[in-house]
Amino acid sequence: MSTEIEARARLFDAIEGGSTFWSREISDIGAGAVVERIIGKCYDPIKYERVVTRVRSTSAEQILEKIGVTGSEFIYPSTQEWPETLEDLACPPIALIV
Repeated sequence: MSTEIEARARLFDAIEGGSTFWSREISDIGAGAVVERIIGKCYDPIKYERVVTRVRSTSAEQILEKIGVTGSEFIYPSTQEWPETLEDLACPPIALIV
């Protein structure tokens, strides 16, 4: 099971912003559950090939390390820095790099 930051890092890396399908999935079942479902082959591997391949092939540690090297910070909804107004969007971001 992934921690919230690990799950969101993997999803952030794999999913293009503005996807209503993935935004709804994350909102409904949580980022960790979405990652587990992707790994567990619960999503169509053809329709979601890019996302499935990316999540399965890249670790959260790799993603967060690359972000850290730039001196940037990875923020997501449960962090203090997260702008709450983003939750008003139809498809809120999975995370932000600031």
